[in-house]
Amino acid sequence: MQTRDLSGIIEKIRKLLALSKSPNRAEAAAALNKANELLLQYNLSIEQIKDHDSDPVRLGRMFVSGASKKWRRLLITKLAEVNLCLAILDHGGAYFIVVGRKVNTISVITMWDYLEGAVKRIHSRECPRQAKSHYRESFKLGISTGIAEKLEEQYRENTDPRSKALVVSLYHNEKKRIDDFLSDAGLKLELSQIEIERQEAYRKGLVHGRRVNLNMQIDSRRSHPNHRFENHADY
Repeated sequence: MQTRDLSGIIEKIRKLLALSKSPNRAEAAAALNKANELLLQYNLSIEQIKDHDSDPVRLGRMFVSGASKKWRRLLITKLAEVNLCLAILDHGGAYFIVVGRKVNTISVITMWDYLEGAVKRIHSRECPRQAKSHYRESFKLGISTGIAEKLEEQYRENTDPRSKALVVSLYHNEKKRIDDFLSDAGLKLELSQIEIERQEAYRKGLVHGRRVNLNMQIDSRRSHPNHRFENHADY
């Protein structure tokens, strides 16, 4: 097999493994099974997939309206984490810095567009119309927390070492690449606590967030996202 053909197959496997993180359980299972089939068919090892670096870790800026809002920070941080990326709020609060491979950052962008819309719809439908701003923000923070819990649950299922050693191995490799990128770029994370201002509103939002259906089919071909993403650097 020619090198060009092999590279194409390896890249296809990488994309399938990325799809195996999909919140759509049927889509994730189908992608993982297909990736395993291709590995067997072409006698490839996971080490070869890891070493194939046609999609390097990169840094980009994701412009989101109201990026500094607590509920947005919490949700996009978890969303990036489960998609093998890292999201950092810019000091000016105008955008998020997203670190990761292109195939993974696309997942972050696509899922963010869907989940941000879900938070807004629930807030519009369920939050009392007479509620003040602090109540509303706590309500949305609760929704985001509930969704983040479900994303974490899905992530743990996808990385269960008892059944998906292939994916687990790739996950660990991707995390190391992110860590190496941060080290080489001289970037340091500053962790901050997110305070809840209205506990009652937060708890009500949490209930609604836990009910959000992550198995919805998300169309990654959408061409009109509600934000802009600019590649800044590749490593």
